[in-house]
Amino acid sequence: MADTEMFDGRLIFNPEAFGKYMEQIPRAKTNKFIQSGILTNDSSLGEYFNAQSGSFFQKIPMYGRGSGATEANYDGETTLNAFGKIDSYQYGCICYGRTFGVEEKDFSADIVPGTDFTGKLRGYIIENRDDALAGRVYSMMNTLFGARTAGTQEAKFVANHTTYVQGEIEATTVNNAVQKACKSNKKLFTAMGVHSEISTELENTNLLQFVKQVDADGMVRDSTMAQLNGKNLVTDDDMPKIALDDSDGDPAYYVKCASTDTDALHIVASGASTGEINLASVVLVPGSPSATTGDYVCPGSSLGLGDYFYISYLFGTGALRYKDVGAKVPFEPYRLPLLNGGTDQLIVRYREVMHPYGFSYEGTPSTNSPTDTELFTTASWSLVNNAKTGANRKTFDESLIPLARVISYVG
Repeated sequence: MADTEMFDGRLIFNPEAFGKYMEQIPRAKTNKFIQSGILTNDSSLGEYFNAQSGSFFQKIPMYGRGSGATEANYDGETTLNAFGKIDSYQYGCICYGRTFGVEEKDFSADIVPGTDFTGKLRGYIIENRDDALAGRVYSMMNTLFGARTAGTQEAKFVANHTTYVQGEIEATTVNNAVQKACKSNKKLFTAMGVHSEISTELENTNLLQFVKQVDADGMVRDSTMAQLNGKNLVTDDDMPKIALDDSDGDPAYYVKCASTDTDALHIVASGASTGEINLASVVLVPGSPSATTGDYVCPGSSLGLGDYFYISYLFGTGALRYKDVGAKVPFEPYRLPLLNGGTDQLIVRYREVMHPYGFSYEGTPSTNSPTDTELFTTASWSLVNNAKTGANRKTFDESLIPLARVISYVG
């Protein structure tokens, strides 16, 4: 394809060359997610969703644990009657496509002479994609841990994989959280995503360890990679930080308490008076002890633990599988000579898969690519199962899914 001159001649665009140029430059945040263990780069997903096939949804087979085999005495006389079987499942896996663009008017001021405009354009594209993927990682976690119907296996997952701390994260919090979630499989966990206020608190209380590295002079020094209980710590202020009061200063979240606690409110079915609160008005801090009619709750902001609660997520190897599967035309230049005295545009297109282990996508997108709303609807994600009902229904063992969350405060 012929070269195209763009952005006042500062970019001579050749789609093949530009594509290779982009591939050579690492996506810093995405790579950090992969290296820390938050994302697992899974090449097998590319086989299902490559740019040539155009496929956007697949049913992929999955196998669970074997069961039912009973040993018999091997003595040449005893008949073997109890045969085991391996549970088999299928799960829905979906690919999403996104596009964005960058433009500049001919009339715009020139970039400072000597500046690498191509490098700036590349940096803009990488940063935009990195930020978008990070947002989807957190949205996916918020979705999987969203409100579930009581009594379902999904509700069991949320309960077992959530640890609530009415205070700060302590030395044993994370180890207890991963054991609660995955029992003897707790060593699967490799990374933890936290808000900067949480990581600062952990550092101030000397709970963090820093990975050692050897510098150019052969000296062993602390690197900037922090760990908590052996889990790589990724700090990002896009991690959930949720106000305990609403914008009017009224309580938005409550916590179960004793009747003698300050600001305690008695829960009633309806018709609340002074010192009482209707059950329908009680929104508990996620993961905190349940409360119902007859119990007492107090506003979360009256706990003396600040104005916010924080959600930190824990990830294990393979918990979030990821693959950039490409697009037929990933980069495309376009010129509008009559718009604003002449405008150059560069269009970016990509397709990605991000799938949580042990879950199946059961949503019904309106097009060949789900919107973020369609992708991050809690009801669209169920635990992998054998598609049967009643006593014959089997669900994938949630203790094998290395995902967990810790809900805490900053003192």
